[in-house]
Amino acid sequence: KDARGQVYNVQTHTLREAWNSKQIKQTRIDMIEGRRPELCRYCWDMENEDNTDGASVRLSAANKRIPLEDIADRIEYARTHGGELDKDQLAFDFQLSIGNLCNLACKMCNNGYSTQYQKFFSRHHESPTEINFVLGKQLDLSPETRISFNTTFDWPIKLDLREIFREHVPTLKLMFFTGGEPTLIPEVVNFIDHLAEQPHDSELIVWPSTNCTNINKGLL
Repeated sequence: KDARGQVYNVQTHTLREAWNSKQIKQTRIDMIEGRRPELCRYCWDMENEDNTDGASVRLSAANKRIPLEDIADRIEYARTHGGELDKDQLAFDFQLSIGNLCNLACKMCNNGYSTQYQKFFSRHHESPTEINFVLGKQLDLSPETRISFNTTFDWPIKLDLREIFREHVPTLKLMFFTGGEPTLIPEVVNFIDHLAEQPHDSELIVWPSTNCTNINKGLL
């Protein structure tokens, strides 16, 4: 949350503001000084004591996607600037949960990830007015994590992804799109076209998580 107690949101804040928020700066300092921040508890709990085993996103990112030698300058800058990063040290690895529009109703899914699941569930069960949608596997049952059952998440349709990421495109290394089925959303395909047209890192990876049953030919 920002200084006014508002949750950081792309409708009201820039990515740069969230990137250097008070909580994130403290998390960087904790990491650098060898402390385990509560924010990252889920990953720590999955790993063993010497942090070399266990399937956590933290280790996956550190060992595969972002070698530490590639961000050594960022670590040193944060260490000497209270956890803050420079204006040119923007985030470059993003996962975008692009919405719950989907053409399948997979057994292991839920309404937060599939509109078809909502329809299937409503046909075969008494339709609940509200269910708990747990975010980040943190078992957070606060009111902010509860969503109406028939909610459609459509923020990338309402907001311009090109504008949100305008200053980030040149340094992006990974854009991981999850859904729902992100390839069904025209605005996502248009944004990927935009990334290709703009000056970008030659090793940029664009990774849509897709069920491959309704491939957008334009995207291919």
